[in-house]
Amino acid sequence: MEIITNSSKETEEVGEKFAKDLKAGDVVALYGSLGAGKSTFVRGVAKGLKITKKITSPTFVFIKSYKMGKIQLDHIDLYRGENIKDLDASVLTKFFPQIQL
Repeated sequence: MEIITNSSKETEEVGEKFAKDLKAGDVVALYGSLGAGKSTFVRGVAKGLKITKKITSPTFVFIKSYKMGKIQLDHIDLYRGENIKDLDASVLTKFFPQIQL
């Protein structure tokens, strides 16, 4: 799916609407260059999920988790990873148990 927006506000609004169809266990992959709006979209998703914490890019920590009631949003950023060995094994196996390191 490709959606083109023209502002951060539009990108957040698309993320918020997108969140309405998400169910527990859904995985959404976003791909784009640095500054493309991936984290902005995730902020909208969080808003749609009623998560009120400030959403920031996890570029330097790989993952940030946000929880609101029974809903948890795990924001994973693999931008810095050159290959699978660069990533924290505990993070990968928690979210992708089928991966063998």
